[in-house]
Amino acid sequence: MRKSIIITCIVFYCLIQLNSCNDDVFVKELKTSDTELQMNGNGDSATIYINTSDWAVTAIYDTENPMTNIFYGIEYDENGHALEKYKISLLQNRISKGKVIYTGEDNGFTISRKDDNTLGVSVDENILDSTFNFTIVVSDQFKNIPIKIRQSASRGYSLDSITYKYLNNSFHKEWNENKIKINNDKNSDLEYNVYIFSGEYQEILFSSKDIKAFSYIRKTKINIPIGMKDNALQFSTQKNYYNSKKQECPLPFEDIKKTLTIPAGMSTIRIVLEYDYFEAEYTMYIHNKETGEKKEVKGYFFSKMPAKDGYIIFLNDKMII
Repeated sequence: MRKSIIITCIVFYCLIQLNSCNDDVFVKELKTSDTELQMNGNGDSATIYINTSDWAVTAIYDTENPMTNIFYGIEYDENGHALEKYKISLLQNRISKGKVIYTGEDNGFTISRKDDNTLGVSVDENILDSTFNFTIVVSDQFKNIPIKIRQSASRGYSLDSITYKYLNNSFHKEWNENKIKINNDKNSDLEYNVYIFSGEYQEILFSSKDIKAFSYIRKTKINIPIGMKDNALQFSTQKNYYNSKKQECPLPFEDIKKTLTIPAGMSTIRIVLEYDYFEAEYTMYIHNKETGEKKEVKGYFFSKMPAKDGYIIFLNDKMII
């Protein structure tokens, strides 16, 4: 009996020593200090603590639309060197070291493994009109833990001013013509009114290398240049929306009516218009409505517009104006 007790004590002692000396024999269950984070809309950061070193980030996805709104980011190693030339999908990609950075038009984040037991979460400002929700999945070979991130919307930005600078040598002219065919089936001449700039407009386009440029301010109208005179940009009181789409703006001058005398039979009217092209650099000054932080957004402005006095009218190949 005594021998049996001694053997039992020895086995129990060995098990204790084995457990204290070799953690790999008894695998720790993966646990994280947080599974939900609420973050500030103006940008924020947090650290999540993990109880083991055997883990990796295995997915990052949009909480509401994981399959339709896929995040693409750039992965970096521990020394800050990009691992790939192109962005990778974060929906199914294992990140065990270093960090990954996602930059969107309205928001962005950096997810990093700081050391064996800490996960860093940093978010850019959220200039959406709604909460930015995404999920980080931390996994080992036995367990997956989703960590849900909710970032409130920032209050956005207000426009202070915008300045333009003519881009040297960008101004040039081009000519284009429109044809109108008229069948005068009477035996006498026909008086016909021609509107020179009917259907014409100023075509403008804003561009910027800043991916967030057109998200800072939405539905905001700004002053735009309408032409060049004596090597200086000219402006009107007309304002147009600041966005990345090509816009067709009303001409800053009245249309011109010409009355032509059309002979009997088939006639062709050709209206040849001169178009002015130019480009300008712009700097837009804005500030955060909540923090007052100021930003500058730079880019290029393009304009194409018919010249008010640049037109020629041909009637049956005869120049009449």
